[in-house]
Amino acid sequence: MTALIFGFDRLAVQVRLHDFTGGDSCLPADISLGAGRQRYSMLLNSDRVDDIMVANLGFHLLVIVNAATKLQDEAILGARLGNTCWVETLVDHALIAIQRRLAEAVLAPHVSEVVDMKFIDVKAVSVVGPTGIVLRSGYTGRSQV
Repeated sequence: MTALIFGFDRLAVQVRLHDFTGGDSCLPADISLGAGRQRYSMLLNSDRVDDIMVANLGFHLLVIVNAATKLQDEAILGARLGNTCWVETLVDHALIAIQRRLAEAVLAPHVSEVVDMKFIDVKAVSVVGPTGIVLRSGYTGRSQV
């Protein structure tokens, strides 16, 4: 058994949606999530579809978009949602993925809260000092952090 750790900050971009109330067709999935939950979703535009993760942190939504299309995705979010909510791109945040079966064992000594998290949970935690966001997810349905 192993854990795979890699920096995701070059592969994905994080965007906060403040005061998002829903109702736009660029985010077609039901993202009326309870606080502390996340969902794999899609971002739609007239010429393409992109996969995203949406997490409800209680006080805002966190959207993780692919870095390869980050400029287009930021533009879509800003143009489509900018009149109804504040769209904030997080330029000074890193994203690190810890995957596979030992992911929890690798992270738990540093973030004890991860042990109580269930699949698709999201939580703001202290990560060796600064506040970080832990998303427990996995494309395969297997729990990862």
